[in-house]
Amino acid sequence: MTGQHPRRDSPARETAAVLTPQELRVARLAAQGLTNREIGAQLLISPRTVGHHLASVFPKLGIVSRADLARIDFGDGLHLIG
Repeated sequence: MTGQHPRRDSPARETAAVLTPQELRVARLAAQGLTNREIGAQLLISPRTVGHHLASVFPKLGIVSRADLARIDFGDGLHLIG
């Protein structure tokens, strides 16, 4: 997925509806800079499960990295900032 750029045109409400509640929790914590191990400990899931959730979240949000995830506005409909 190298060389891809985040989508900026996806409707926020549709994207929010596509993420499961657990994916949303994982994505928010990852965006705050927590590691998979730290997220897993907080949510009582394995780090590998955290990775699985992130692998599902990235294409749903049209992003390709944790750096892109840190640019998502979780308070206002899951859209990219900047």
